[in-house]
Amino acid sequence: MHTFRLLEMATEIAETGQAHVRRLNRADLLAIKAREFDYETLVQKTKKLRNLVEEGFANSSLKENLIPSEVNDLLVKIRSSFSGNRIISKDTTCYLPNK
Repeated sequence: MHTFRLLEMATEIAETGQAHVRRLNRADLLAIKAREFDYETLVQKTKKLRNLVEEGFANSSLKENLIPSEVNDLLVKIRSSFSGNRIISKDTTCYLPNK
């Protein structure tokens, strides 16, 4: 179930730049969780979703490389919005993995 949800969300991110946590296909995901599909069907569906993700990111307008200072500024902005307008220090550092 989680594999399908994550692959679908990755496709959304690639195509729209947004991720929606609440899934429109909740019933389908719960059917997967309830083991209503055979293994081979799930494997084939996973392959199709992986192809969609790869195609989506190949055609995506999202940046290939992120600028750490921009990510840190965004992180501070997001954390500040959830902190009830308390001041969050810009000294907060977000470390990005090296490629």
